[in-house]
Amino acid sequence: MLQRPALPWEITDAIIDHLHSDVRALGVCSSVCSEWLIRSRHHIFSTVQLWPWRVRRFFDLASQQNCTFTSHVSRIEVDDSRVRSNGKASWRSGLEGLEGSDEVRFSDAMSQSDAPCLAQVKTIQVRNVDWTALSSIEQAVLRERLAKFSKLNRLEFQDVVFHDLREVVRIVGSFPILQHLTANVSFMKYLEHTVASAATLELSSNLHSVEIGTDDAIPVVLSCIAARDGPEHVRGMQLRNIKQNHLQYVHRMLKKSGKNIQNLMLDFSSERCSWIGQGIYH
Repeated sequence: MLQRPALPWEITDAIIDHLHSDVRALGVCSSVCSEWLIRSRHHIFSTVQLWPWRVRRFFDLASQQNCTFTSHVSRIEVDDSRVRSNGKASWRSGLEGLEGSDEVRFSDAMSQSDAPCLAQVKTIQVRNVDWTALSSIEQAVLRERLAKFSKLNRLEFQDVVFHDLREVVRIVGSFPILQHLTANVSFMKYLEHTVASAATLELSSNLHSVEIGTDDAIPVVLSCIAARDGPEHVRGMQLRNIKQNHLQYVHRMLKKSGKNIQNLMLDFSSERCSWIGQGIYH
């Protein structure tokens, strides 16, 4: 006869959920019983950080027949600037020539995008990748690989470099159910040219929310959104680190799309300037 738990499952689930970011504690919980193992494993493996030296090992483990964590992976994070230092992760700082042969960068890691272990991925975060280092053919191949994440509904770019917004629009258009884009990016081309080019582009109609907060992304992405009468599908907007030179783009976007936006967050730069808060809502 099975022994009844001392606490209701709802309470133990709440306790384990509270520990969602404490991997060591979750590991202890997973050894208590099979029910705790299921809940703990969900939090341990829901986010997988595919740092360059972890990629090969992760796919080796995930390909094993007795692997039990793959169905829990819903978010992957990649960061080409990460390096190992004394057994711990750190950021790249002039150490490019000291990389180990077992390290796999983002573009190569995505060659496994159709692996069964990634079938449930709904969010991808890409950090510190120079897209301009890829040829046009390599960029097209990478887009095809990314498009294999058929369940992706959230894409986050952090410190990623593009030539202009066109490649971002192509990537976003590769995902049929993508709803959120974080585009904290920079562009290689002159800002005036990139803004003018962005005004001719159109973001995917599936996109419901956008987050931007870099000097390049704010004017460029907002110019794309404001180029028409305001895309009705974009209902959520998070603008971070807004500076004085961004206000004209914010004002234009609100004038065109303000009637459609249901959730708006404006985070102004911490610079001590008297312009903060001055009339952008006319």
